Amino acid sequence: MRIAICDDEAHIRAQIAGLITETDTNAQTIEYASVKELTSAGEQYDIYFLDIQFPDGDGVELARRIRRTDKTAVIVFITGSREYIYDAFDVGAMQYLVKPLDEEHFRSVYTKAMEECVKRHAAQKVVIQTRWATDVLDAQDILYAESSLKKVLIHTQSKSIEYYGSLKDLEKLLGDGFYRIHRGYLVNMAYILHYGGDFVTVSGGERLYLSKDRYADFVKTYLQYLRNGGISFV
Repeated sequence: MRIAICDDEAHIRAQIAGLITETDTNAQTIEYASVKELTSAGEQYDIYFLDIQFPDGDGVELARRIRRTDKTAVIVFITGSREYIYDAFDVGAMQYLVKPLDEEHFRSVYTKAMEECVKRHAAQKVVIQTRWATDVLDAQDILYAESSLKKVLIHTQSKSIEYYGSLKDLEKLLGDGFYRIHRGYLVNMAYILHYGGDFVTVSGGERLYLSKDRYADFVKTYLQYLRNGGISFV
């Protein structure tokens, strides 16, 4: 397990590294004191512990950069103030820790992060048979899917795939983490940026229609999703 610790306070980095070593002797921790140090390294890690405020940048923007090339990394934010908690929503942070760190709570969070990391690396594969070829997708790469007549159109960040099938069958296949916001749309909750009374916006800016009669259940399900893996308020 490779872990990046990025915080401008040396004693926080040392505390985190020490707690990780106590909990997981096989973990490799690499410390960075600034946004520039981490981005210049050009390395990828399984877990990132990121401060939110840096003299040379923004930890949330740093997380966005990480997410552009790595959808499976687990991100944990660390900050001295809760006022930035909502900034973590659109980068899929798993946890939000407040300084000074409680050691027992940190160990619990780290254990959850390891479990989540293993789960994400064992990502579900989805096999789609089109007229001309067979596509194998990682479920986590799907932004959303839409249906029209007897066809389903799956949208990922890099391409769209159309095939004959039903959104209902795809919904059963994908399971938790996806929500049917409308009879014609199935959304990966990991990519939701905003939502309102009748819309959901996903990464990339696509705005999708949210049925008003599903709004209450959607909000309940989405917040539960965030608590159980998207982000936790702690």
